[in-house]
Amino acid sequence: MPSCCVVPGCSGRGSYRFPSNKNICLKWRIALCREDDNGSLWRPSLNSVLCGKHFKPEDFRVPRQTQASGRGKVYRHLKQNAVPSLFPWSKALHTYGSKK
Repeated sequence: MPSCCVVPGCSGRGSYRFPSNKNICLKWRIALCREDDNGSLWRPSLNSVLCGKHFKPEDFRVPRQTQASGRGKVYRHLKQNAVPSLFPWSKALHTYGSKK
């Protein structure tokens, strides 16, 4: 069962664990704009996950249907270099300047 998404303000259920590649993991951490209590860059736990809402369609590999389920369920797998970029605050920033 997926855990809650660690993105501030998101109530989604997470399926995507932080990457083991240190450089990509750091990019994810920076993208989250999240700090620890002491003001340093937040560090995810082994159970920290993000939901798919924070990734663009091009961040996913071509979906394939699983034969095992027999129901044709589609699993979306992230590309190795994918970095989350869709956040509640990025929408607010984007729409703020467009209303004049």
